Amino acid sequence: MESNLLENSFIHLLDSVNRLDEEIPDIISIKYAVVHLWRGIKLLLEKRLLEEHWSLVCKDEEHPNYPNTNLNSGDFTGLTFKDIKERLDTFCGINIDEYNYVLNKIRNDYEKIELSQFMGSKVQITSNLVAVWPFIVDFITKHVDFSHDTYSRNLFNQTCETMDSHLKFIQQKKIEVDKAMSGQRNESYCAKPLKCPKCLQDAISLVSNEMSKFRCAFCDHTIHWKELAAEYKSFLNYSGPYDCLHCSSQGVFKTDDGWVCLSCCREWELGQITICDQCKTGIVWTESNQPYCNQCKCSI
Repeated sequence: MESNLLENSFIHLLDSVNRLDEEIPDIISIKYAVVHLWRGIKLLLEKRLLEEHWSLVCKDEEHPNYPNTNLNSGDFTGLTFKDIKERLDTFCGINIDEYNYVLNKIRNDYEKIELSQFMGSKVQITSNLVAVWPFIVDFITKHVDFSHDTYSRNLFNQTCETMDSHLKFIQQKKIEVDKAMSGQRNESYCAKPLKCPKCLQDAISLVSNEMSKFRCAFCDHTIHWKELAAEYKSFLNYSGPYDCLHCSSQGVFKTDDGWVCLSCCREWELGQITICDQCKTGIVWTESNQPYCNQCKCSI
């Protein structure tokens, strides 16, 4: 069981990178690349739980036969990603919150495929693969021992070889996009491009336009500011949305670099705005002598 779990993880990961290595992958290859990437990651995490104790890979509190579950029979309830994260932290002392946004993005794509609502391109999925690759390598290096498992080691080495071409592809694409975006930076309100929710690259220039839509220079994804706000709220580590102090639209987010309104394309430094201490749902100026909160209608 233990060996098969690791082998299955690496088989899924290898298939994922191989499908994206096709020059022009069709929609089936792109979908399976996402499905096998997520399954490979999930099995890798479960492998570490299994090493700690077999019961950690079972949804014990919901299974009527626990603790007599036979893993080899397959007759047990699997874990959600939330379950896996909590058990890794509680029982193994492994916290993976740092990679929440990219893991949730891949899981979200996987679930959309299950519901037949997924649209993606080679550029987008390869970019996501490259974004999650450091996590995969770091987790394997620190928490997986396959020194005596020749087959699994060979599978992983094959995956690494193919990943080299994906890393070079994304690096070259970044260079091309950076050159193309250099002119847009003079028109953009935001000094640093925003992260695209599809390819996870910092490639959306905050340029005001009549359609209220933004285009990612990396993967060409076009999105309305309200959809972008929903994506930022769902899985990226951005705080918001809040009502804008300039246009009153609910489009303000706090990013790692500052505050930004997706509706009117305004930007503020981190120290210029803060969250209201009283209602915790509005934002207020910090530079004014009497900043006012629109949510709880009071001076702070």
